[in-house]
Formats: sequence, C-alpha cells, structure tokens
Amino acid sequence: LVRVGVSRNGRGHAPHATQEAEKGGRGLQQVLGRADAVQGAVAVPARAGEQDVPDCVEFAAVRAVGCLDETHAALHLGRSRVVLDISSAYAGSFDPAKSQEAPDCQLQLEWVYGSRGSDCRNNLIYLESSGELVYFMAAVVVLHDVNGGTQRHYTEHTDDVHCIAVHPDRNTLATGQSSGHRKVQGQGAYPCLTLHVIGEQDFQRAVCCVAFSSYDKGELLCAVDEANDHHLSVWDWKAEKRLCQAKASKEPIMDVEFNPQEPNAIVSCGRGQISFWTIDDARNLEAKRGTFKQRDMWPVFPCFKQSMNGGTGRNKITRELSGAHSDAVFSLTFLRDGRLVSGGRAGRLVLWDDSCQRKLMDTEVPMAYGAVRCIVQGKGERLYLETIKNCVLEGSFSDGFSPIS
Repeated sequence: LVRVGVSRNGRGHAPHATQEAEKGGRGLQQVLGRADAVQGAVAVPARAGEQDVPDCVEFAAVRAVGCLDETHAALHLGRSRVVLDISSAYAGSFDPAKSQEAPDCQLQLEWVYGSRGSDCRNNLIYLESSGELVYFMAAVVVLHDVNGGTQRHYTEHTDDVHCIAVHPDRNTLATGQSSGHRKVQGQGAYPCLTLHVIGEQDFQRAVCCVAFSSYDKGELLCAVDEANDHHLSVWDWKAEKRLCQAKASKEPIMDVEFNPQEPNAIVSCGRGQISFWTIDDARNLEAKRGTFKQRDMWPVFPCFKQSMNGGTGRNKITRELSGAHSDAVFSLTFLRDGRLVSGGRAGRLVLWDDSCQRKLMDTEVPMAYGAVRCIVQGKGERLYLETIKNCVLEGSFSDGFSPIS
C-alpha cells in the first residue's frame, strides 16, 4: 500500500473521542461482558489502543450509561440513545456507576457489507490473478473473493477512502483518502502490504481521483484533490516525489486517466469541462479544454473511457451518440474484445459494438439497487456493477444481475 495524505490527531481520531471513550468505556464494557455475548451493540474500548478494529474508527462522546431494566441498558452517544442487551452474566446486578476491569477480548473485523457508491466513482476493480473484487467502504479496502465467499481487508487508512486505481500490472493498487492517499498491493493469498505513503504534507483536503500511467507501464501516478482549485499533481510514486502540479478547475473533477497511447498525456473530466493535459520537458502541466464540433460545452461530464484504438494529441470531440440513454450516463467501460458497455441513471445497461455505433443488447437493473455507478468485466462474459445505493451486483446481459454473496 502507498499512502498519501495527513491524518487527524495522528491516528484518525477526533481529538476528544479517545478521551471520552476512556471515560465511558469501562461502564460499557461492563454492560457487554464479552463481545460474543452482545447482539447489535456499539463497542467502545475501555482504553485507547486496546482493540483490533481499524484505527480510523471514531467513537462519539459517551455522556451516560444507565439501566432501563434488568436486561437492557441505555448508552447515550452525543444526542443519540442506543439500547443494549445486558450480558446474562450481569443481568440483575449491573451497576453503571461501578467500575471494573474490561473483559479479556478484542473486536476483529469479519465482514464488510456494501461499498461506497453513493458519492464515489470507479470504486470497483476485478483482479484477474486472484479472482477478487476490490472496493472500499468507509476507511477499509475490501478484497472480496466472490467464488470462495471470503474477504480480506486493508485497514491501515486513517480516514475514509475516496478513490482507487489499479496499476497496469493488475496487482498494485492506489487509494486516496479524505486527508491523503495510499497505494495497496495484494498478491494472491498473501496479506496486503503498504508499499509507500506519499504526499502526507502536500494534500490538505481529500484526494478524489487517482490513476496510474499506462504508456510507460505504470511509472507515474496522477492525483486530484478537493482543494478550491482542485489541484492535479503527477508523482513518481516509487520515489515518493511530486514531479509537477497545476490548478485543474474551480468545479469538481469526477475522473482522471492517463492516455494509454501517448506518453505524459492525461485526461480529466468534471462539471462543465473535459481537459486534455500534457507534461512538457520542463515538467510543466498544460491543459487544453475539449471542444465540440456542433455545440457548446455540456454542463457535466460524469465519466469517460479511452479506447485503445483512439487517436492521440487531440482535444476536439467530433462524434456523439445521441439518444444513447434517456437520462444521464453514469458509467462506461470497454470490454476486452473492444465492445463498450454504458450504464445510465435509470439503471439501464447498453452493450455497443466495437465501433460504438450499434446497440447489441440492453437490460435493466432493478431500481431497488440504484443507478449503475461503475461497471467492470470479470471472468468471461461476467459483469460486476456498483450502484449508487452501495450495492455490488454480478450477472450478465442474458442472466440479469443480483447482489454478490
């Protein structure tokens, strides 16, 4: 993993949270008895550092713990009240004012449900070498073996993850967090390793987009932050060195990619613009805005994909597919055979031929799962989708789609 960014209070906790947890933790641990005796409880550590849950977990201030009856207690977290079951070992004898040693047990992350598709894009990657899906939720990066029904977790982030990208080697990942970004490596059944942490003193706000270069086999890494001017920076990630940086736009940037056919060329898109960047010999970033043959700039570009048979050195868009969808297009992906799949806000998926001119098939994703946010190809014709309701689906045009297990 390569991390980039700053953390809050060194460990990702709000400054007051750990102190309040220390004050209120013993009473709650007394309620819980042992972790395996609790159902639906919120666990607060008795002392800071005595848990296996990710460092990024923040605990709200514990104001009071009190008994409702012999089997239930109320925990007041900020302005909210959480009702907990009292462990049978303490039923009838629990006294919230009495202090005692915390039980000799720890919490361990077992399963992450859902992904962050509501406000993040491109949060789904398929690793051909291991057959795992990679996505993030909160501050955890999940490596999900769909066939085996197991998950591996990378929990070294100190804040929520906002973006993810895969290296051309299909084995190394870069992730960006709310106060920086990291890079992850997963090798088959081996644990995820942190390779580098970059830009901890450079990013003051969330990293919203990351991308590896492909023309030079992944030597460079591009990152866009959420500063007022949305800085676009290019890094030698192995040396942990920033090569150049430029102001991208006052408006949000939604996606960024290196040109796969041209060195030192980058494309970014967002609200009101699509930009074509070049890095000159003096390591300066220069941008040309996309221009259109017949109309003014469209208001929003939520996504784009670059074809391997496209041109180079151009910033003029000369062809459009009118009526491709009845509403906004949220996701695009090229399959391995060159065909294009597009996903719309209404849940409609369309398969296009390799010239992107003729519709081959289409299908509807049930709106109970939400609009399609990201599309990736798995093994064979299998497709995986992420939706804006944080669901991850699998299926095909012929079989339909359902949640992964």
